Amino acid sequence: MKIKTSLPFQMSSWMLSSRNPVYLYSRVELRRNLADNPLPEQAKPNQKERIMQDLFWTVDEILRKMGITCHLYVLSDLSPPEVQLLKKKGLISPAEITPWEALILDGTEEITLEINRTDHLTLRITKPGFQAVSYTHLRA
Repeated sequence: MKIKTSLPFQMSSWMLSSRNPVYLYSRVELRRNLADNPLPEQAKPNQKERIMQDLFWTVDEILRKMGITCHLYVLSDLSPPEVQLLKKKGLISPAEITPWEALILDGTEEITLEINRTDHLTLRITKPGFQAVSYTHLRA
């Protein structure tokens, strides 16, 4: 997984199937917090840094085994327009950006993982229209 410092300005794959200015999509979201770690809002910067690094390496290993190519973006490294774009697309929560928060995106923007935002880890899978989300191979 590569660490990137800027976003490609592209349409998400779930947006491309619509010919209308209104996008319908189906999303599944899973939120998890790590045991014996303070919640992101209560964690000290060094704790958030450790959690981000631990989750990054764990998620990277799992995704590589599944053959999924993703990129990591440290949210505080992105420009305000890039952060706004992520919020508008629904790829990150609308909360303010704080240090040691990250986003992992696959190339189609169907799979997104937020690290250290409202929870330690938030996994979202988004599909166009009313397609069933059937990523059964994500059982890791």
